[in-house]
Amino acid sequence: MSNLMFAGRSRAMHYFKKYLEESDLTLKDSIKIGIVGGSRNEHELKVLDELRIKYELYILNITGETDYFLDLNSKTNILPSFKFDLVLCSQVLEHIWNIENAIKILKDLSKTDGYIYLNVPFSNMVHRDEISDFCTPGYSSSFLRKNFEHAGLSTINSVDFGTRRLYNSIHLLQIWLYAHELQFPLTFGKQRMSKFRIVRKVFNLSLYTKLLVWDNNWIENGQFSTESLIFAKK
Repeated sequence: MSNLMFAGRSRAMHYFKKYLEESDLTLKDSIKIGIVGGSRNEHELKVLDELRIKYELYILNITGETDYFLDLNSKTNILPSFKFDLVLCSQVLEHIWNIENAIKILKDLSKTDGYIYLNVPFSNMVHRDEISDFCTPGYSSSFLRKNFEHAGLSTINSVDFGTRRLYNSIHLLQIWLYAHELQFPLTFGKQRMSKFRIVRKVFNLSLYTKLLVWDNNWIENGQFSTESLIFAKK
């Protein structure tokens, strides 16, 4: 996967590929995919291409280039007349306040025996987007699994994962690391340092030093989880 991806999302693609390979989606001639809250540039689509899964793609979003307007917080959406074999919702739920309604919509978009893939931060920092500055601190996979089961969905796979380095970079330094920054020493490039005031640069110098020596191996289901994934079936 591209080193330009944030490290957590890069790792998520490995799980997504594994989940697809274990499903019956790879056996179908073609599938309908609904991307909720995303675009036609989602990294998950590269995984589908890699597995040579043919698909018909639809975007459901509140902004940008979208085929269907969809607000996950609202109960008055007009959904497509057809259903999807696979509904993708990646890095969206942390911006949604009406989580019960959002999961219901994901279910309503899915075919019977259709799949839902959800990727969301376990550990998160507040960041604004063009719609609102609402942002949760993240969700654990166990929390998501309970909500999916409450909605009548069957969880096939779920996992929390991350590293101590990622966790502390998010919560102490308020930055997200890219994939290649887990493999090589953290650099003090202009792009990173521009995010900090001079006082914070000095104050966080020891934390930067610690990031260089913290273990960067992926710890599955560990204390320092930074991403949560769930793969469910209707």
